[in-house]
Amino acid sequence: MKWLRPLLFVSFVVLAASAHAATPPSYVTQWGTFGSGNGQFSFPVGLGLDASGNVYVCDQDNNRIQVFSPGGSFILKWGSGGTGDGQFNSPSAVAVGPSGNVYVADLLNNRVQKFSPSGTFLAKWGVAGSGAGQFRSPSGITVDAGERVYVVDSGNNRLQVFEGSGAFVSILSGPGGLDGQLRFPTAIAQDGLGHLYITDTGNNRVQELTVTGAFVTKWGAQGVGPGQFQQVQGIATDGINVFVADQGNNRIQKFDGAGAFIVEWGTFGTGNGEFNAPFGVAASTSSEVYVADSGNNRIQKFLDIPVPVTQRTWGAVKALYR
Repeated sequence: MKWLRPLLFVSFVVLAASAHAATPPSYVTQWGTFGSGNGQFSFPVGLGLDASGNVYVCDQDNNRIQVFSPGGSFILKWGSGGTGDGQFNSPSAVAVGPSGNVYVADLLNNRVQKFSPSGTFLAKWGVAGSGAGQFRSPSGITVDAGERVYVVDSGNNRLQVFEGSGAFVSILSGPGGLDGQLRFPTAIAQDGLGHLYITDTGNNRVQELTVTGAFVTKWGAQGVGPGQFQQVQGIATDGINVFVADQGNNRIQKFDGAGAFIVEWGTFGTGNGEFNAPFGVAASTSSEVYVADSGNNRIQKFLDIPVPVTQRTWGAVKALYR
């Protein structure tokens, strides 16, 4: 049975690598309680990060944006319920462009609003409809390095692209269940290569597209297993990995850029690292992951530091079996 020894060696190395790869991010801190005061929330949803790591939160039922330091200290807020400039009706997503300007998907006002870093109103675009530049419940938003704005037009089952000024550029994708088609998409993120990741909620999957709308890959199906989803919602990337808020399963799932499952964490509850309908997620290039724990009216912060796989020599491995 000596022929088993090389197989045992190979299995040992693979299992060691898998154990390291499966390490979930560690809980760091949390902030927020139910209410309307500074640092309180009423169903927080979309999250965004600026170049300094500050966290922008769509405080949906309070119809405002709140901004916090990376550690959770309150910085500022703006917005109120209404249809006027700087007012919101269920803001659903927020993104910060390279210039520092802030873009908000104003869900039930069927528009996008643009603000300065301090929350001063700058511009708006969109009305209810299905034409170019019109929206039906815009729910997700991201901004690229050239300040182009990509908007998830959920009710129209499509993505729309705009210049930072609001000028219409193009429509990407369309309704359906085929590759590159969408059914009630909800959120969007962009990696370091410019590829777009969309939570295709009605199809229980994530799709990756190029910035021109060309299909790259997809993953996911309805279920509770690794890589499966129940009401997939928010999505974020640190430039390498993709983090997905699996709302119905009360967990966050982590994938590589090609859609291979890496690890999951979370279960239903109110404790540290537990969730109640997690909706939004944001990830920094410095390994910080923020989750809008919507049903618990709080933000949770995690640290995602990969553990390197230990290189073992033949001598070290043989010593284990002596």
